[in-house]
Parts: sequence; C-alpha cells; structure tokens
Amino acid sequence: VEVYGILEQFNGLTQINCDTVIRLATGRSLRSPVTVTSLGESTENELVRLTNLSIVSGTWPAAGVSSNITVTNGTTNFTMRILAATDIDGSPAPTGPFDLVGLGGQFDNSNPFTSGYQIFPRALSDITPVVVLNPTASFSRGDTVLANTTTSVTIPIQVINPSATAQVLKVRVSATAGAVYGTTYETFPAPVNDTITLNLAANATSASISCLLYNLVAPGRTDTISFEMSSGSAGISVGTVNRSMVRVFAPAIRTLTIGQIRGNDTGGLPDSLGVYARTTGVVLGFNKRPSGLEFTIFDPVSNRGLGLFRATNVTPAYQVREGDLIRVIGSVAHFNGLAQINLDSLVLLDSNQTLPTVEVVTALNEYSESRLVRLNNLTLVNPSQWPVPGTGGSGRTVTVTNGTTTYDMRIDNDVNLYGTPAPVGPFDLVGLGGQFAASPPHTTGYQLLPRYIQDLIQVSYGQVTGTLTYNNTANTPMTNSTVRVLNAQGAVVRVGSTNSTGGFTVDSIPHGTYTLSGSTNKPWGGVTASDALGISRHFSGSVPLVGIRLSAADVNGSSSITSSDALLVNRRVAGLITSFTAGNWTYSVATGSVNNDTVLVNAKALCVGDVNGSYVPSTAARLGSTTPEMNGVVATLGGDYTLEIGVDRPVNVGAVTLFIDLPVGMEVRDVQSALAESGTEVSFKQEGRRLNIAWYTLKNWNLQAGQALIRIVARGN
Repeated sequence: VEVYGILEQFNGLTQINCDTVIRLATGRSLRSPVTVTSLGESTENELVRLTNLSIVSGTWPAAGVSSNITVTNGTTNFTMRILAATDIDGSPAPTGPFDLVGLGGQFDNSNPFTSGYQIFPRALSDITPVVVLNPTASFSRGDTVLANTTTSVTIPIQVINPSATAQVLKVRVSATAGAVYGTTYETFPAPVNDTITLNLAANATSASISCLLYNLVAPGRTDTISFEMSSGSAGISVGTVNRSMVRVFAPAIRTLTIGQIRGNDTGGLPDSLGVYARTTGVVLGFNKRPSGLEFTIFDPVSNRGLGLFRATNVTPAYQVREGDLIRVIGSVAHFNGLAQINLDSLVLLDSNQTLPTVEVVTALNEYSESRLVRLNNLTLVNPSQWPVPGTGGSGRTVTVTNGTTTYDMRIDNDVNLYGTPAPVGPFDLVGLGGQFAASPPHTTGYQLLPRYIQDLIQVSYGQVTGTLTYNNTANTPMTNSTVRVLNAQGAVVRVGSTNSTGGFTVDSIPHGTYTLSGSTNKPWGGVTASDALGISRHFSGSVPLVGIRLSAADVNGSSSITSSDALLVNRRVAGLITSFTAGNWTYSVATGSVNNDTVLVNAKALCVGDVNGSYVPSTAARLGSTTPEMNGVVATLGGDYTLEIGVDRPVNVGAVTLFIDLPVGMEVRDVQSALAESGTEVSFKQEGRRLNIAWYTLKNWNLQAGQALIRIVARGN
C-alpha cells in the first residue's frame, strides 16, 4: 500500500494519521518474524517472536473483550496485548509454555516515551504451544504481595507432561534481611540447609509449598521470601517460571492521640482516614461483636473517643472489659460516619481505670460521638419501638424526646436492656454517642447507645423551696416576684412565685443541679450619691465590695468595676440618665441539687447601683424634698445670684444627694461644691421646679455648723 498523512505518535507509538491509502498489490510475502528476548524501540511496529513463554498474571479475555496478559520467559516479563478484533478473545488460554509472534507496540502516556512496550498477536495462530518432551515444573505465580498479617500463603507449582514415575524437585528458600525463619515465617515442607525437597508422585500434575506468616514484620519494612527451583531428579526439568516470591509489607506506624485521629473534616469524617496508627485509650461499654471485636475506647487527655473494629478476635483473644487501658494498632477508617480503627493488634496495659465523667448534653453530634454522655428528662415517642421481651433482631432504634428535640436511642441486642419492659414516664439515658449515616456528608444519623440496663434512669421529682429577700439589713421580703429554676445550659426548667413573706416553693423538678434566678416588677430605687462613693471606694481599693453588691456595682455591664460605674450612678441619681446597661435588678447566684427531695435555697435581690443596700422595696423610690431658705426667707431673688447651702450642725460628709423644690421663676445655671479641692464634679439636673443634686468625694470632710456645702448659681425672673 501507499499512504499519505501526517506523521505523529500515540502514547509513544510512531504512526501516520492517514488521509489516503492506495493498494498497489496483493499477495506479497511477509517478512519472517525476528526472534527477540526484549521489547523496545527496535521492536516497535516490527514482526517479532518471543519463545518459551508462560502466563504470569492477567485475565484471559472473553469473547468481545480486550486484555493485557503478563507473560515471562523465566527471565523477563512482557505485556501481551490481545485485541477483541482478533480470533484470540474467547479462546482457551494456553495451559503450558508457548511461543508468541506479534507486532511490537507501545503504550506510554508520559514523556519520555521509553517504556510501556507490548506485543500484539494478530491471530490465534500466532500463539504456538511448545511441545514438552520431558516433565517440566514451573511456578504458577511469580509474585504474591500482601500486608503484614498472620496467614498461610500457598505457592502453587505446575507440572507439564507429568512422568509415569515419581520425581524429586529441589526448591531453594531465601529471604531479605530482617525476615527470620521460625520467627517471622515458616514453610511446609521445611527446608534443610535452605532447600525444600518436594516428592512428586507418579503422574502428578501439580505440587505446592505453604508459607506461614506470623505478622511480625517491623513497621515500615517489606520482607521478601524467595522460592527458586534449583534442580530436579533425572527426568524432570525446571520450566521458565522458576522463581516465585512472597512480599510482606508493614506500613510505618504513626503514634497519635485519639484527638489527633478524630480531627474532623467538613464531611464529618476523620482527616486521618487510611493512616496506619497506634493509639491508647480506656475501654468504654461492651463488645457489640461477640464473634470479633467492636467497642469504644476513650482518651482522657485529648478528651475524645474512637470506635474499634475487627471481624475476628485477636490472638490471644481479648475479653472486652470496661475500664481496661489498651494500646491498639490499625488503619483509621469509618463505618457510616462513625470514626474507628480497623484493628490489627491489641495490647492490654492496665485495668480498672477511672471512667470519664458522664457529660450532660442536649444534642447528639460529632462532639458526642464515642463519648460517654447523658440526655435528661426523656420520654418514648413511640412505645411500640421498644424491644420488649421476646423481641428478635440484632438491635432496635427507639425514638425519644425531651419535649424539644428528638433523638435516636440504639439498643444493641447484646445489652441487658434489650428485651425488657418499656419505661413508663420520663427517664434519663446514659450511653455512648454513635452514628449511622450511610451517605456523605456524614453529619447526620447520630445515636446514643446505652451500655447496660443501669444506663436508663427513671426520673424522680423533687422541689426547691426558700425565700427571696432584698439585700438590706432588714432582709425585706421580695413579695409578688418570680423565681426561675435554670438547668446547666441556662434554660428555664420551672417557674415559681413568692408570697407575702418572700417565700416560694417550686414543684416537679427533675433531679439534677440547678441555679435560681429572680425577676420582679418592683420599681428601681434606693440609689444615691453615697452608692457612687461606695463604688469609687471599691475601685480605689479602700473598701472592697463582695457578692451581690459587687454585681450591683457593675452598672455598665462591663464585668469590671471602674470609676465609670460611679460616675454613671451619680448621673442617674441627678436624673441625667434614666437607666443602666446592666438593668435595674441583680440577683445572687444560688444553686442546689435536687434528687427526689426538697432542697432549701435562699436567694437575694438588689437594685443595680444600690451597693450600700439602703433600699426598702416597699417604700418610695426617692427621698423627700426641701425648700431653700436664707435666714428663714424663701429665695425668690431677681437677676443673677449665688445661693449657698450649708449644714446646721457639725457633720462628716463624703456624699450628698439633694432633691430641692425651687421657687417659681428660679433657673439654676450651675451647681458647685463649696468645698475646696473636692475632686469630683457635682451632677445636677433641673426638672421644672425640681432640682436634683448628686455629689461624692473620696475625701471625708468634717464640716462645722453653718459651713457651706453646695453653691447654686441661679437667675431669678
């Protein structure tokens, strides 16, 4: 033929991308195939022959299927590419040695294109069986690769043209450094001076050697055990596949905490999936797989848990006991979103370890997975789901609720809670957080698995009783106020009201630890410039505040007490502001634990800012007012003037709060301290005919009768 086109290559194979093909003649003689012992650039698109081949690996193609078959001449492996366009696919595979004729090819998809050489037989006639005159033995498999494990590997041997008389075959055994006969591996039959003797019976078509592996390859090492046919008795020959290897690899082991293993990606799975790891943890719960191992361990240091799985038990067998401290080795994996290690080995380090404290939660999620947690105040959503006595199956999923959220409670049939009567009424549930999410993202399907019947706790109710009083010297009852019972998450569980003595009783409280808080509609009051002085003294360190009075001093809600709080109190007393960021009332932190009993818990209330506890809630919020007089005459002067207010008797002064009724037509321009270097400005506000004045100073002033205290600058109409 004559062809026209563009010269190019396809995966290293030189070819012409044809535009035109012209037939010039037919029936021309073909070149004889060239016998070669290797495939390379020189054999590309050449008709070549390989001799005395045996199949090493690959699946012989069925009809209509193309396939790659690895063959060997005993020294070199070759790739035979069988195309479905030939009559080879669907034919029986050769059972013995054969010669092969074909076209040299190549399939190398990366530069440099110097590998991937192949041979393409054109038809079934290109595969010619080699006539074996003498019995010939060859290994059926050249290479076996497997991960470090305890197992037995069979090394099969094929005998072609078997002899009518018994034969003897010698196989030499060798191993790489680190592999020790009798420790990491053994063979059957056993070698004598590194050589195995196989006695072949008359007409035997096969034989085998068993290689026993003992899971003792050091991490990060690969052991290779080689079997080489060295000789045979007279009348039997060694074939082309005269060497077979068993390679055992042990991945390098990373030592990780459970917390490091469990670092989750956005799909709810461990980010160390596939890592071969060593970790340590305390056993929680029970074995869910009696025929193997399936349980949970917890690391109190990293505060995370992890599942363990193995289809069969380890050797020697481990009996799962809660509280055991164990070290495990295996591959990090997951089962339906539940992080676990597929266990290879386990070592018991200690027993009777302290179990982690049960955590009360209100949600099941990645945090609760493989953690010992508790859900409180549950009821059954559908009692018919409960595995009552006589229930079969491997387990049951029961839906429960706390009245706000529903949860999946998974009861395994190996737990003694399975097959018991369903609980009546509310109950608390302790268990191990689990997950069963079959499809990604694995961020759903969270469960709680009780370990034994004691993990279901029937709820008993108690009550809290006490008094709510104002934090003053009289302990004034906070009548007609509200007491709220809050759980550990700050949610209101129950609410009660106070009576005429401030007493309260709150019933039907599930057992647990609670905090009391109050609320009232009573008016805010009792705050004067003296409270501003008290806050300032606390800030200076001269007179510290504690407890609820310290809380009342934080009027701006900043969680710290500064001079700004004192200034705000002074400004509110004077009427320049009408509220505090922290609100009007604060309450003492009162806690109590309820356990089917009556718990006495007393609480205190205090107006924000009333740090000296001077307020009596049943009285008015403000003090009375006074009318300014000068020598018995009400000040009704016209024009600008200054009015001084003094004391009529000796007195020690640190703070002043005044509410003054002004004469008609009096306009206050300024209010000043009449004391030199008082250090604090006077806060004041005129509201119609009412003048509000608040002032304090850290310096105590000993005033004499008639001495001026406050100076008012005014204008009269």
